[in-house]
Amino acid sequence: SDSDSIVLDTTAAVGTLVLRLADDSANLPSFVNFVNFAAAVETEDNDIVGYKVWEGAASDEPANWTSVTPDPSDPRILIDSLALSTGDGTKTINAKIQDIAGNVTTLTAVSVVLDQTAPVVTLSSDVSVISAESGFNTVTFACAATDTNSAEGLSYELKLGDDVIKSGALAASVAVT
Repeated sequence: SDSDSIVLDTTAAVGTLVLRLADDSANLPSFVNFVNFAAAVETEDNDIVGYKVWEGAASDEPANWTSVTPDPSDPRILIDSLALSTGDGTKTINAKIQDIAGNVTTLTAVSVVLDQTAPVVTLSSDVSVISAESGFNTVTFACAATDTNSAEGLSYELKLGDDVIKSGALAASVAVT
């Protein structure tokens, strides 16, 4: 007599959302000043047939799945291009994947801060500090910067013509000589 076995798959697919630079060369930093990037849902499951990726709240989930063909040699799901909504601030990107049996991952989300507003730099100089040292005129001045989203990652460069003569991380303010 012939018999067939049927395996009931009720295990939810598992995946991690990874935001990448548009050329897929590196993971997206937590602060960005551009709106277009790539994404990948990394999974160990090789039977993924669909995904949903969207910006916003979990309740903004789109109704339809984007279909993909399972690839046992590379279970990553590469999403060619995503675009953030305009306006500075924290953006939340959500993802779900679905396997061939219809099992769906729990929601996975990643946040990124879009910062397209240039920091404000204030330079101050007290002319009385000009001094001659070793045959050179020296001016000491202070600079401070503020940013609408975060001062994290601000840096400065002091140039004389095309030559960088001093650079570094910018704290709340820095005195440059």
